[in-house]
Amino acid sequence: MNTFGPAFDDHIDGPAIKRQHEAIRDLMLSAPWLTLDEISGRTGYTTASISAQLRHLRKRQFGSYRMDKRRRQGCRVWEYRVLPPITKPVQMTLADAI
Repeated sequence: MNTFGPAFDDHIDGPAIKRQHEAIRDLMLSAPWLTLDEISGRTGYTTASISAQLRHLRKRQFGSYRMDKRRRQGCRVWEYRVLPPITKPVQMTLADAI
């Protein structure tokens, strides 16, 4: 199963999707809470594409980023923030420490 759908061609679509993914990820890691429209205004991508990329960021193959979502205070608009993934501490044995 292809993450991007049956019409996706990695040679044709891959570089553009990668740029889009990285632009949205980098913006969201450096910004406070943003709505889809605000992300669109800063990146030029459509809200549908942004929503898809935000979902992908949660997946292991795209980094396992943490995603928070809430209603913007006083209105019906959702806003999002992306946080770095939680890294699991490495378990060391006594033999590793010596």
